[in-house]
Amino acid sequence: MRWEDPYEAYVGHLKTAGSHAKTLRLARELGVPLMQLIAQNSYWSAKHLGDAGLEAMRKRGRMQEGMVADITIFNPETVTDNAGYKIESNGLPSTGIPYVLVNGVIMVNDSKVQEGVYPGQAIRYPVEEKGRWVPLEKESYLEELLVPDFPESVFDHGVE
Repeated sequence: MRWEDPYEAYVGHLKTAGSHAKTLRLARELGVPLMQLIAQNSYWSAKHLGDAGLEAMRKRGRMQEGMVADITIFNPETVTDNAGYKIESNGLPSTGIPYVLVNGVIMVNDSKVQEGVYPGQAIRYPVEEKGRWVPLEKESYLEELLVPDFPESVFDHGVE
């Protein structure tokens, strides 16, 4: 898409348009504590990626001195996801989020995405000579994660 294309021209999945607003709306409607949801949407995602070796994520996900913080200012009582599955509604912007700051730069100002502003940074794993992937084996999985006195037969589906 080009920058000047209308939101209705977007044809894609809702995971890229409105997913965070949807979680905020659903949490409000279902009584999930706001701080729990904010932690799920920011801190825990960054923590898991940081723990997996993505160093840049260890400094993200929370507002704290010395950390990198993009800031989303929203009204928890009105934030709403507007994107839908019908054609011309896939990319509709969320409402109730008047300001977004990325890397200290205003990206959304008074609910309008700013044109030609790209302050974000690519975050990548470092290139490694040898990968760290190790195949999961049933025995080690059961040793590490099985709850004591939990019947192993629950996990035994004839898969080796």
